[in-house]
Amino acid sequence: RDFDAMASLGAGDAIYVPNVDGGFIAGHIVDIGSDGSVDVKLDSTNGTKRIPLNEVRPRVVRNDGSTCPDNTCLDHLNDATILENLNQRHQQDEIYTYTASVLLAVNPYKEIE
Repeated sequence: RDFDAMASLGAGDAIYVPNVDGGFIAGHIVDIGSDGSVDVKLDSTNGTKRIPLNEVRPRVVRNDGSTCPDNTCLDHLNDATILENLNQRHQQDEIYTYTASVLLAVNPYKEIE
């Protein structure tokens, strides 16, 4: 976990929260409570959810479609950002992604040219 980034989170910051069905949901911090919980506005539903701060993952909003060919180049290296990067690269037919010297491959289930 990116503990320095976690310590500096504040209202308005982009984050991921765990999804009950698996994976993560993008959102923004509305408020950080004194009890170690966070109010989050979910991007997908515009709903608000209160969750423990230790379940939040910092994220960087990229609107240009760029991805990282090596996960170690991500601004925040955590499970949510790695999954997002792999998903974005898969959608662009970039099925190979490194994490340092480890090559990750996502099966495209189609012919890639």
